[in-house]
Parts: sequence; C-alpha cells; structure tokens
Amino acid sequence: MEKKMTPYTTKTGLKIGEFYEKKRHHEMNFDMELIQSAFLDDSSMYRSQLISKIKYALVLIGTVLLLALVTKN
Repeated sequence: MEKKMTPYTTKTGLKIGEFYEKKRHHEMNFDMELIQSAFLDDSSMYRSQLISKIKYALVLIGTVLLLALVTKN
C-alpha cells in the first residue's frame, strides 16, 4: 500500500495538509536544561552541582595531603 505524501488532493481538488510541517525532534542536552532551569528559576540544581564540586575538591585535596603525610617517612 503506497502512502501518499502531503498535500493530498481529493477528487474535488481540495488539498489536505498543504501547509503541514513535520515536528522537529529536539534532543535535550545539558545546555538546554541549564537554560530552562534559569528561566524557571530553579536554583536548587545549581546549588547541588556546586556542593558536589566542592565535595569532590575537598576529597581530592584530602587524598593528596594524606598521601603526602604517608609518604613523608
């Protein structure tokens, strides 16, 4: 069965779907989520990311200092 593309012309000459456009598919990425959260004023996402970065930095610094103390002997 052949599928007719738009616009479909009826027997009377009426064109159905002449101005039809397919919906564009937008994939969400991190930048789009940041922009949306800024528009929605969702500061909790930024706060949680900042806290996780600070935790990571503290663990990294602690590990380096611990290794420095252990290998000092």
